[in-house]
Amino acid sequence: MDTKGYQLNPMKTPIYWVICVLIYLGLLYSTSLQNGFGPEKGVTLNYFTTPKTHPPNCNETQFEKFFPDQGILNGTPSESIGDNFWKMSGFFGDAGFYVMQADSLALSIPPFKYRFLPTMLVGWTSKIVGWSIPNTFTIFNTICIAITALLFTLFLRKYFNFSQVLALIGGILFLTMAPSTRTIPFPSLEPASFLVAMLLFIAAISRNVPLFIISSLAGVATKEVFVVAGVIWLASEVSLKKGNLAVTLMMILIPIAGFGLIRYIIGGSPLEVNFGYNIMKGEFPKDYATRLLHPSTLFELAITVFLSFSFMWIGLINLRKNKFLLRSAVLIPVVILAAFLLSGQIIRVLGVLFPVVITSFMLFFHRDDEQGSPIEKKMTV
Repeated sequence: MDTKGYQLNPMKTPIYWVICVLIYLGLLYSTSLQNGFGPEKGVTLNYFTTPKTHPPNCNETQFEKFFPDQGILNGTPSESIGDNFWKMSGFFGDAGFYVMQADSLALSIPPFKYRFLPTMLVGWTSKIVGWSIPNTFTIFNTICIAITALLFTLFLRKYFNFSQVLALIGGILFLTMAPSTRTIPFPSLEPASFLVAMLLFIAAISRNVPLFIISSLAGVATKEVFVVAGVIWLASEVSLKKGNLAVTLMMILIPIAGFGLIRYIIGGSPLEVNFGYNIMKGEFPKDYATRLLHPSTLFELAITVFLSFSFMWIGLINLRKNKFLLRSAVLIPVVILAAFLLSGQIIRVLGVLFPVVITSFMLFFHRDDEQGSPIEKKMTV
């Protein structure tokens, strides 16, 4: 696909970024935010509230404090109340715990209490400005996603030499992927985790040690999956064929140490997972323990993995075109397996892989004579 003739004037770069911002903000409403306003606004989604099925470790009185209506239970709908629009979330359970945690960390349970950074920021902001926690979460998510989209566009331009139009399309694909549209309007940590993932990839490919340290620590305080963030740094070192062994070991160990330190300070086993199950004691979430043994659940895995990026997965055949992407792709099976065995929300968990999956897909439209990265040729802006 020849996009050279459609390039904006390089002298008008600020105009390009203004256009990107306007397009991305417009798409945020039409693809995601509108889903949060409820059936009374014409959105045909169901409410999900499940106070009767909360985990046994959770105090029922505390839980129901945040969920005054029953949504659709026993086939009896109730009207939406105020800003409880976020109850439309298909992953209501997680969203509910994040709202409680933003109100007070003392109300949280494993594994949510270890993902304290976004909920802490939302809680502080909610108290300072006087907004409800659900509304503050939506604004926080929108800001994280918008910044990530712009950084991803920059990532494609600067480090992969994509044309301005293709880089803009890459940002659009990120905004409209299922993990984004399913999480932006609801209390969730995915938008923050996508921002962390983007910062980690930029830090690794640019060899920015301080940024990588800060991002990896922020990552493990957001989602446990970032304990393997060091793989991204290692991928850049092997691809660029330069680096320092001591620095590399530090980049691998820092997120692991941060993960362990969080567990130690907050209190809990290093391998305590969903709702207090402790793998070190031989415990495992009952719903997930035998998933790999049943054809039906393996079929479910295949479907949910596909839906996370849909047709863009086919771009993985382009990994051989870029050494950094090829080596970073080792994260894909690791994240898929972790999400399948320990999480019920595979689609949105896999969203952190977007720098690899979407970028490799975009290579289909990137001319070979234009293709470049810090690995293959001198970086361009």
